[in-house]
Amino acid sequence: MTSEFQDREGQARRAFEAIRRPTRPSVERGSMSKRVGRLYDLIRTRYALSGDDDLKIAEQAIVDASGASRNAVRAALSLLADEGLIARQTRTGTRPVPLARIAVDEWQELGAYDPNEPDRVGYIAVGHETEEANPLLAEVTDVPVGTPTLVVESLLWHRGRRIGLLTSYLPRPSGIDSGGTIHDITALLRAAGPLSPSQTLTGASAAEDRAASLLGVPPGSPLAWVQDQIRSTSGEFVALNYVRVRPDRAIFELTLKNSFGSDS
Repeated sequence: MTSEFQDREGQARRAFEAIRRPTRPSVERGSMSKRVGRLYDLIRTRYALSGDDDLKIAEQAIVDASGASRNAVRAALSLLADEGLIARQTRTGTRPVPLARIAVDEWQELGAYDPNEPDRVGYIAVGHETEEANPLLAEVTDVPVGTPTLVVESLLWHRGRRIGLLTSYLPRPSGIDSGGTIHDITALLRAAGPLSPSQTLTGASAAEDRAASLLGVPPGSPLAWVQDQIRSTSGEFVALNYVRVRPDRAIFELTLKNSFGSDS
């Protein structure tokens, strides 16, 4: 294994460990003080996840703004660098690493990748086939066993980099067979008519050989995933989408609806 892959695997694993922790991952590290943990959270929110990779992260400015010691700030920055969220360069200084931001509550609208719009996350189909729904797929999707199902694999791209893998299961694909060309999964979903709010699950898993090869990571590397069951407004199953992303290149965003203070 090359040193480049070892470094990448280490960054992905550390990012995965951060994702697994439900709250304030840095505070749970035994060697860290609460001050460093809180700095880690604030710097990550203000700089690393800002989406502005031209933003320079000035150590002294953080010291002045937070009132923390220089050593505490350096410790927090080191953790962020280890997790691949910031890059420390001799000439250009410390800056956020550009991460793709995927809004989970809007990601059905992802379209084909356009090199002329590199900041927009998009997909490029890399393979597809039609197969009959086996009992397991039928149980997950509520379609009858033996139903012709189109399975499409697409790479997610952002700024010219592979960030994730999208696998889509579409039962009863009208007018499409294994020899056809799939360019736009969104168009296939729209052909189903009005869609209802979907059931979405998130989690993390290890990359199997094929996903690892497509995403350029060693097998077993951690991946964050979102699984989405899409149905029509009449309740008919339309598609099952399974997205896996490299946590060192993309993050998921969700919009939470808080009920605090409401009458309901």
